[in-house]
Amino acid sequence: MNRYLPSTLYFGFIVSLFGCSLLKPPVEYPGPSKDPFNCNRPAQIAVLNKQELELAGTGVGEFVLGQIDYKSQPELKEVMTRASSDLLVVDYLVCVAKARGDVTSAEQVAYVRLFFSFLQSKPTADQIIKWREQNPFPKDVIEIKDMEVGAEARGRLREKYGLKLFIDMDSLGARHPAALSEVPNGVYTFASLIPDSSQKMYFSDEDDGINPRYGFQQNFELHRHSDGSLYVVGFVSAETADQINKRDRAKNLWVKLYSDQWEKALVMVAIPLAEIGTQKLPRGFDLEGTYLLVLDMLLR
Repeated sequence: MNRYLPSTLYFGFIVSLFGCSLLKPPVEYPGPSKDPFNCNRPAQIAVLNKQELELAGTGVGEFVLGQIDYKSQPELKEVMTRASSDLLVVDYLVCVAKARGDVTSAEQVAYVRLFFSFLQSKPTADQIIKWREQNPFPKDVIEIKDMEVGAEARGRLREKYGLKLFIDMDSLGARHPAALSEVPNGVYTFASLIPDSSQKMYFSDEDDGINPRYGFQQNFELHRHSDGSLYVVGFVSAETADQINKRDRAKNLWVKLYSDQWEKALVMVAIPLAEIGTQKLPRGFDLEGTYLLVLDMLLR
């Protein structure tokens, strides 16, 4: 008798019992995919479905910054609470928050991670509100160049962070909206409108971007540092500079930001996008032949 026959019969019995799945190779799941913000979307997620992950990515900035009513949006609160239990999901949401400009500094990124750690305790809406009151979001530094000539101040700031001019008309097109994720790190560019909460913006055309006579006056300058942080560059009055530079500055401070330097706005500032809460459409005015833009914005 063949001594291998019992083993063969046993294997045949197992296959007949469980079907042919034992003979199939293991299922290979696709790797992480890139989202519109160039962040790695996790390949396998147990805590959220696809729609919930999209909801978390859309709402992470407002949720972390306390710009929503936690009591009136229980669905988002539930999604964020479940997301907090998966480190890969948290990493993804942090990446999205950075790409959108909701957080910029390392301190703010650490705050987001701390917030998600707190959410693992499954807090109520009231407990989240109390936690945020006890742990305020760390404000970013607003860089100020006092009383320098406008063009020189811009040049020094660009040189300090190693920024190069970015104009890519082939991919963006003149005056067409483009996501901020399309702007690479380590560049400066010009925008006729400051990015809003939807992260859309209008880029200046090529002549405006290259020619300082137009680029500085008819557009606002936008900086993206090597770490992905985003800043709007403009000019304010000395009084406004004093107000925004205080460590204990008032919340919800309205600021007039001018696209170029003039006698009532001599101080250049670089304001982190994460600090801008609300903004109005820019207004233009002619200053003795020089056209400037002024933007009213609310600093958080």
